Amino acid sequence: MLGTSLRGETETSTDVQLAKCRAQIDEADEQIVQWLNRRAAVVVDVGKIKKKAKLPVTAPARERQVLARIADKGKAGPLSPEALQRIYTTIIQEMKGLEKNLPG
Repeated sequence: MLGTSLRGETETSTDVQLAKCRAQIDEADEQIVQWLNRRAAVVVDVGKIKKKAKLPVTAPARERQVLARIADKGKAGPLSPEALQRIYTTIIQEMKGLEKNLPG
């Protein structure tokens, strides 16, 4: 009987801990989405400027600069600089698609 009670308490404690962590993940996800949309809004502005100036969407030197900066900033975190670069490569691709498909 005691073993069952302890196991039940442990499961409850684990459930509570997981729920707290998952709530933090949900909050972080919400902030990430807000920041991605903020970044996208700036990309739209950049795209309009480039269209007006007849500049290409793709700027390889700028992309390399962003990826290098991200790798440098990511040295302290649990994600490796390489993992962050892979994530940002996807972000950059999506932003280029957004910029490319602007009307006008």
